Amino acid sequence: MFRSHWLIIPLQVIGVTLVFVALVGPILSQFGLAWVFVLTVAVVFGSLAYALPAWWYGSFGLREDHLVVHSGLLLRSSREIPLSRLQAVDVVRPLLMQVFGLAELRVELAGGDGSAIRLRCLRWKVAERMRVAVLAHAAGLSGRAPEAPEWPFYRLPFLLLLGALTFRVPVLLSFVLLLLLLTAFVVFLEPGALAGAVPLVLGLLRYYWGPLARYTDFYASSSSDGLRLRYGMFQRRMQTVPPGRVQAVRVVEPLLWRALGVARVEATVAGYAGARQADSTALLPVAPRGGRSLW
Repeated sequence: MFRSHWLIIPLQVIGVTLVFVALVGPILSQFGLAWVFVLTVAVVFGSLAYALPAWWYGSFGLREDHLVVHSGLLLRSSREIPLSRLQAVDVVRPLLMQVFGLAELRVELAGGDGSAIRLRCLRWKVAERMRVAVLAHAAGLSGRAPEAPEWPFYRLPFLLLLGALTFRVPVLLSFVLLLLLLTAFVVFLEPGALAGAVPLVLGLLRYYWGPLARYTDFYASSSSDGLRLRYGMFQRRMQTVPPGRVQAVRVVEPLLWRALGVARVEATVAGYAGARQADSTALLPVAPRGGRSLW
């Protein structure tokens, strides 16, 4: 059996303490800073007293063809999931976890939006070994089987991603309107122009910067255990979709992309539900329409 890395304890304590100080601190400050300090210390030790035994009792491992997960402190739970329900396996590394050499393993199972297993704060090598072992067990092989070789077939150039994300009607219109509003503010000193620019900036952050940061350094490989996708600027992600889990594939060509000769390949993957399906729908975010490799 394995446990999460011990760094999950101070991270949880710091998170709870920051939330307490941000939400309750301003109210307690009316009674003096001494109260804020005393109660903050109490929250630190209280969260530590909970996080430490919860980490110790929380464990996971493989038992034959089942994934076993023990969790909880006050309300203990034990889940034993047959790997025949496996739909996809992802290794996710947010920026903070990359700094400490950690990762999160996400095991997607058949059964709806609440069936995913998330093993947080694992050592990167442990997460990789668990991914390989889970895929091997799901394929009916030994958990000690070596990782299947992969054959890279596509890498997304950064300039192509940048150009494709820019060359879209909503993005171009937003850029033009933003420039007009900024010009109106500079020329006529109209504060209302800045107020109108705020939703445009927020929209650009979501529909332009979001996909740019997500799909930077994107490359895809094929292997016997499925399709492997790696991508992400601040949050690195390795997504493995086993064979037979892709239920539908569609090629999307936005209006202006037709002039560039590129398209987007999307898929409906079994096991992803709700927001997770929308988050994992792109097999190839930008690719030449004719299938020419850019590796």
